[in-house]
This record gives sequence, C-alpha cells and structure tokens, in this order.
Amino acid sequence: MARPTAALTLQVRERLLDRLHSGFHRPGDRFLSARAVSRQFGISYQTAHRLLRSLADEGHLVIREKSGAFVPGGPPTLTGVDLIFHPRAKRRDSFGWRLLQMLAAALNSENIHHETRWDGQRCSLRPDRLPVMWEPTHALARCIQQHRPGLLMNNRAPFGMSSLHIDSVSLDDFSGGVCAAELLQGRRSTKRRTPRRHFAILAGPQPDSRNRLRVEGFRSLLKAQVIYADGWYFEDGYRAAGAAVKAAQHGLFCCNDRLAQAVLTWCDDHQLTPPPLVGFDNAPIAEHLGIATIAIPWQALVSHAMSLIRRRLKGDTGSSNQQIICPRPIIRRSLSAGKSAHAISM
Repeated sequence: MARPTAALTLQVRERLLDRLHSGFHRPGDRFLSARAVSRQFGISYQTAHRLLRSLADEGHLVIREKSGAFVPGGPPTLTGVDLIFHPRAKRRDSFGWRLLQMLAAALNSENIHHETRWDGQRCSLRPDRLPVMWEPTHALARCIQQHRPGLLMNNRAPFGMSSLHIDSVSLDDFSGGVCAAELLQGRRSTKRRTPRRHFAILAGPQPDSRNRLRVEGFRSLLKAQVIYADGWYFEDGYRAAGAAVKAAQHGLFCCNDRLAQAVLTWCDDHQLTPPPLVGFDNAPIAEHLGIATIAIPWQALVSHAMSLIRRRLKGDTGSSNQQIICPRPIIRRSLSAGKSAHAISM
C-alpha cells in the first residue's frame, strides 16, 4: 500500500473524530480496529494503528490491550463474574446446583475470577463484575434499572427495551413438551389416533413460564388433563401424584424429573403400576430410576454461556444475545411402565 500523504492522514483523522462525536457509537462501545480503519479508508495498518493511538493519547479513545479500542465512558471494565443464584441451588443434585457446579468448573478452567452469591434483597451488583443469574428476582431487576449487562441462565430476558443488555441462554421448552408427547404417543400415525386415549401432565407451579411452555408443547400434539403441583420438588409432586395417576391412563408427562420420581414413589407406596411416564431435565435421579426424560444438553448450555461471558468481559457493550437450545429425548424403561395394564403402541 502506498505511503499516505499527510493530507490523507489528517482527513482520515477528522473522519474518525466525526464518527466519535456524531453519536454513531455510544460510551463504552467498541470502536473500529486498526485493520478496519486500514481497509475502510485505504491506508496502511501501521498508519491506522498510529492514528488510533494518537486519538487515545488525546482522550478520544481508550485502548485495552488484547481487546481493542473503545469509546470512553459507559460501564466500568468487568474483571470477573458473580454467579447470582436462587437459594434453591443449594439443594444438592437439583437443576440449579448442577448448573452452578458446571459453570464454576468452566470459569475455573479459563482462570476467570468468580464468586457465588445468593439472590436476595441485599444482593447488590458490583460494578466490576458480570452478573450471571439463575432464577433471580432482585438481581435481574437491578440489572434492568441500571442498564447494565447481565447473563440470564435457563430463562429468557423480558421483552422490550429492558432486555437490551441482558443476554440469555435458555431451553426450547415448547419443543421439549412436543418431544414428550411424541414419546408417549409412540410411532402411531397421527392420522389413525385411537379415540379416548387419556393422557395427563403433572406440571410445576402454574405461573412459571417454562412450565407453561412445556405444557403447551405437549398439548399441541396430544390432549391432556393438567394437574399443577405447588412446586418443583419431590414433596410437591407426591401431594399431586394421586390425581395425576388417576387421569393418566395411557401416559403421564411430568414437567421435571423430581415430579416423575414422586409419581413412581407414590405408586410404589400404594402398590399400583405406574402409567407410562416421561420426565424432563435428565437429572441424576432419572438415570437411577430408569425415567424416560427430555434431557437438557448441559454441555451446550454451559458452552453458550461461556461464549457470552467471554464476550462481555472483553468489553463488548453491544445488544443482547439470546441463545435457545433444543433438549433431546432419552428413552428408558418408565416409558413402558404399566404396559400390562394400559397398552401403548410403540
């Protein structure tokens, strides 16, 4: 590339300043790289690099080593991660517990500093930490109020302007519900459905959006009576198990594996053969009890989360990124439970 004239270099400098002062970039945004300046304005990489350095020396830019040039202002540099989880994650082998362990291990493997904090009224956000949240209430509200970045795990950010800075990694719960219905329906052609086949869903708390999507996905394929438990845990499912088993002559979809465990235990306690059954999550108890389930792809969940974490720690202040991952079915013996009492075509 020909050596640029002083006039051309000055012209490029003025255009870069116009770009900075026109509002095209917000405070904290990543600016053009030296390579981008070189290509866009037809100057050498070395000249572009010197221009960006001179703009930084004058306070128009901030140069971060190994990250690039940024517009001054905006949120402070993030130096680590706060894992802000609902206290339910303290319960060993729960979904939140497993997610917390896997995220902590992934962060350790990349030497990213992190601390675990529990969501609550006094859980303030630290300005130099990226909040990675599971089942948050107060932390998410503070992120939205402060217009600061955050990462929401296993849920989707609110719609509208409030979600512009909130990344998320979540499951396609609707698709998971459809998969559960397909497992219980078996290979029977939808054109030759047997009438009066009675399915049921043992769902978690009714207001939970993931719960609603799993139910809607299932019922988009099969009609089913829905019985709502008061919570997601074994004891909640056990209290609702009797009504669920009574309604589920040909198959029962439990919206998580703890509820499925409760149904199997209730049937055993009452010396009843359980209906064909499908859970959700692929928790360790599902493998132990042989529960057919809709499995959460844990590695994909954590891998996508780490990608978003790295992006924010490098100073990216761009719009939020929403990652939706499809779960997959795992067939185990609970799918043929009760086969002697209630036939199911496979």
